Amino acid sequence: HHCRQCGAVVCGPCSNKKLFLPGQGNGKAVRVCLQCYDAASKVKATSPTDSLNNSEQQRNSAESSGGDSSGDEEDGNKEEKHDE
Repeated sequence: HHCRQCGAVVCGPCSNKKLFLPGQGNGKAVRVCLQCYDAASKVKATSPTDSLNNSEQQRNSAESSGGDSSGDEEDGNKEEKHDE
């Protein structure tokens, strides 16, 4: 078989990985070599959409877990101002 992304020759059992590639496979995933699959997986893991989702999740987590503590910090800051 040939990797549909880079053209490398790979045997079927050595590469059972498939990806959706634009313009190939008529909407179906096509066979790719392990190197292309790994490279695409790394790109997917660091895509802007994933980064935005991770940032939003972190922000929501910080707001829900830190909401009470942020109020405490404000009270602590007010106390420090009174001491000065």
